Amino acid sequence: MLLADVVSSIVSAAGPSLLLTPVDSFHVSLSKTAYILYGQIKPFLTAARDVFGAAATGRPGNHAAFVMAVRRELVYFVNEERNTTFVALPVGTAHAGSSSSSSSSASSSSLCLKPSAAAGQKGQDSNLLGLITSADKVMTRWNASPYYDNPQPHMTIAWASGDVIQGLQRCLADWPASEQNRNDGAGHRHEQPNERQEALLALRVDHVVCKTGDQHHRCLLG
Repeated sequence: MLLADVVSSIVSAAGPSLLLTPVDSFHVSLSKTAYILYGQIKPFLTAARDVFGAAATGRPGNHAAFVMAVRRELVYFVNEERNTTFVALPVGTAHAGSSSSSSSSASSSSLCLKPSAAAGQKGQDSNLLGLITSADKVMTRWNASPYYDNPQPHMTIAWASGDVIQGLQRCLADWPASEQNRNDGAGHRHEQPNERQEALLALRVDHVVCKTGDQHHRCLLG
């Protein structure tokens, strides 16, 4: 199933009362939005390229490219102003695994999430948390706020006006992704520490995009 089909099914399941709207482009946020002066854009981009990957300078990079898996699960977030709710899919580093079929002795290959510990946070993902940490270094140099505490890397897929998390949880309770890993009201996952979960899709991550206004700038990893 294509990601666009997944989003379409979620929007339909939410119903007309919540007016769930797909995002213009799928992305995984590494920082909060910040405001800088026009003359600061060039040094900001230079700092970002340096911290994410120094391929252009010939020095070893800070981050290697990796494969990111998008999980079959729904998570919900509300912004600090509590006027917008976001629907997202958790993401993490992928690994090749195999799962045995219950109806035959054959096994089929699958792509799963690899639980890993980073910065003392059990079950968090070292690759994605490392990118967020690097983004924080750049943001704080320009007196911008760092990312949220205890970050939960995710791909935003849709949004709705207001704080409607409870309504979305009710409407989307039967959506297949939420059946596999049910969240409680605080957004906490209920799973075993070493559990590996089949992914919805996998994406190779080899660059970070820094958006300034309507311009998009690539920062290569490696």
